[in-house]
Amino acid sequence: MLIAKRIRTRIEEGGRRAPLPLLSGVHYLRYRISRVSAAHEDRDKGALSIELALLVLVLIVAAGLVVAAITRVVTSESGKIVAP
Repeated sequence: MLIAKRIRTRIEEGGRRAPLPLLSGVHYLRYRISRVSAAHEDRDKGALSIELALLVLVLIVAAGLVVAAITRVVTSESGKIVAP
C-alpha cells in the first residue's frame, strides 16, 4: 500500500510525525486487506465475506470521522466570518 509506505518512510527519515491514530489506522487497514487477500487465495468464501464486511465497516467509520471533523471546523469557523 503506497500511502502506508510514504508515512513509514517519512517517520523513519525523521520528518514530520504522523499522528498516532492515523498510523495505527493505516496499519489496521493493511491488516484487513492482507486478510482479504489470504482468504481470496484460499478460496474461503465465508472468511472472505466477513473480512470484506469488516473492511467496508472500517472505511465507513473513517468517512464518518472525516465528515465529523469537517463539520466541527466549519461550525467553529463560521462565527468568525464578518459581512463587509
